[in-house]
Amino acid sequence: MEQDEQLEDWYVRYHSIFGKRYTRKRKDRFLESLSADIRQFRSDVELETFKVNEKDLVEYKNLYVGDIKKADTIICTYYDTPAAHLGPYQFFDVANRTKNTMRFIFISAILTIMMGLLFTWQVAMPIFQTNSLLSILSLFCILFYALYFYFLKSVARGWPNKHNLIRNTSSVLVQLYSTKQFENNKLAFAFIDAGCTNNAGLEKS
Repeated sequence: MEQDEQLEDWYVRYHSIFGKRYTRKRKDRFLESLSADIRQFRSDVELETFKVNEKDLVEYKNLYVGDIKKADTIICTYYDTPAAHLGPYQFFDVANRTKNTMRFIFISAILTIMMGLLFTWQVAMPIFQTNSLLSILSLFCILFYALYFYFLKSVARGWPNKHNLIRNTSSVLVQLYSTKQFENNKLAFAFIDAGCTNNAGLEKS
């Protein structure tokens, strides 16, 4: 009964609370929680931070359970989740997934830009023409543009997908359960980064 309750707790935590693992901040929160859960029954947990290139600003992080250098078998799964995309998820069809994701980003960006142009035409231009730059309405427009461009930046890099049980929360839960059930110095587990993008975590491990 206790084991069933733990599985339910993990399901709620990693499907609902930490279900989006798209940005670095969200992935770090997930890794912190995952490490804490595994350390309750194992001590051989290691977090590796790396970059693809030394000049690269993007950091990746892999979480290892067991000694991957001595293990004969390494079981791995990626923990990051994809950007929102159009169409169904198709296994092993990377080109199709990339096309569907870029299509969603393109449409979202066009709609966001149109919203910004409409605001400029209907609201901002009349306000700036009839009010000083330091008026309340002008300051409101400036604040809107600051928030707008921050939102546009998020849209351009992809919007986090909400539905990630298949990709890839289910695999994370199976592997998390396996780290508790199978402890062997010839067996190691790897939770790898960037499985939805460039497979940097898999290449590193």
